[in-house]
Amino acid sequence: MLTNLFKIEKKEGSMAGQEEKIRNYLKTYLKKGYSKEELRKVLIEFHYNPKIIDSVFKEIKRPELKPKERIEKPAIIKPHHLNRISYVFLAIVVIAVIAVLFASSKPQGCSRDCFIKKADNCENAVLREKLANTTTIIKYKAENCNLIKTIESFDKAEPEEIISLFKGKEMSCSYEKNDFNEEIINGLVGGIEDCSGDLKDAIYELRIAQYGMES
Repeated sequence: MLTNLFKIEKKEGSMAGQEEKIRNYLKTYLKKGYSKEELRKVLIEFHYNPKIIDSVFKEIKRPELKPKERIEKPAIIKPHHLNRISYVFLAIVVIAVIAVLFASSKPQGCSRDCFIKKADNCENAVLREKLANTTTIIKYKAENCNLIKTIESFDKAEPEEIISLFKGKEMSCSYEKNDFNEEIINGLVGGIEDCSGDLKDAIYELRIAQYGMES
């Protein structure tokens, strides 16, 4: 089940690499109001070096939370120069062109080996796999040296609260051509430290909540 996402293998990496990932993680989640103690527990569970964690903590101060800036909607530009017939005709042409482009660029599903090969070459591809010991389906979509993870369907045994937390969310994992990290497609948390998005946020927030229940 998704509540058992955190049984993962130890991650290896240089000290500088770990420091940068820890620094980015802390900057993100301290802004959301989480305590250093909660974040330290999660990082340790993800096998980051406690000494490096504490070192980064010393250089980062909790940022002041600022209200979200209001986003002004752009003005709608009306097509005054088009009469009704020409506007409808233009719309039909545009829709037809978009349909052709979408059909030609739509990623095709393939096997795991096929997906890895295409992803490594920055080609479009889709892979769907079951989460271990469940019927939950994870969808991996590779496109232009970027991989998108989503949960396409959930096991019937998953609680409604968990489904609500993860449904419709995704994370994006970018990489260089001929340097695709296969760890990214090892379940939902594989390669998570190199990804970003609201699905990743939900995974970390679930673990923080679990710590709160355990304490």
